[in-house]
Amino acid sequence: MRLKFSDLFEGLGYAARCAELSGAEVEIAGWIADSHDASGMLLVAEQGVCPDCSPEPVPAITLPGFKMDPGQLVRLRGTLSYGFAADAAGTGSMLRLENARIATGLPT
Repeated sequence: MRLKFSDLFEGLGYAARCAELSGAEVEIAGWIADSHDASGMLLVAEQGVCPDCSPEPVPAITLPGFKMDPGQLVRLRGTLSYGFAADAAGTGSMLRLENARIATGLPT
């Protein structure tokens, strides 16, 4: 299922749909950003925005285990995971794209 950031975020909060889609295989396009604390990669809706230093909250999806140079526009496929979770290093997140990979448009 292809999603947009507007499907997952409403204003400054998470959309109710996040809970409904948690566990689903989804595709979403965005820009790769690096977290300031080097805890991992993030997917953001706008090029050049930084969730860590923006004066206003920026919608971001955590990408556990995903590695790519920041600043790249991508369409990713993975399993949407909603709800607070902390990784092994203790970094918490509310919305994640687990097992994220570049979407090729081909069935997997």
